[in-house]
Amino acid sequence: VNTIKVTGEKLIGYNTDVYGFEKCLEGLDISNSSALLIGAGGAGKAVAYSLCRLNIKHLYITNRTEERAKELIRFLEDLFNREVTFVPFDKLDSLGAMDIIVNATPLGMEGVGEDLRVPASIIAKKTTAIDLVYNPPKTEFLKIAEAQGARTLNGIKMLVYQGSASFKIWTGIDPPVDIMEEAIKEYL
Repeated sequence: VNTIKVTGEKLIGYNTDVYGFEKCLEGLDISNSSALLIGAGGAGKAVAYSLCRLNIKHLYITNRTEERAKELIRFLEDLFNREVTFVPFDKLDSLGAMDIIVNATPLGMEGVGEDLRVPASIIAKKTTAIDLVYNPPKTEFLKIAEAQGARTLNGIKMLVYQGSASFKIWTGIDPPVDIMEEAIKEYL
């Protein structure tokens, strides 16, 4: 839950990250795709849920702490009745080229001090590399993916759409996402 609405005496929780991430995937047919998710925290859970809900062919998850990733994997396997695979970060090169790679960690974010470095062998021209980090707009991960010929997306679109969904939940008004996106880009 990342959004709470007060309705009378009740508090109702929503997760708008799922909506925001799914807007990032609009126009992509992911049903025969393989995806690698890096990170199993809050944003990673929303991404994993979205990918499974949209019927990704196979999902691989890596995370700094293996047990946290495996908890998420058990949840997804129970909910969606499908196999999800944990891959240690130092074994990512064994995967081959992925169709989708999502960084759902703060690595690469301004002020974090560490960039996400993935093996070039998992990135190809067919890859869509998505970094949920939005500051800087082009992280080292996205630069590497771009150099490999991959399609790249930063976290601005997800931020805008999850924020717009929260705004609508609170106010009932559809905000102008194009204006929101321009304002964020100007700020960054």
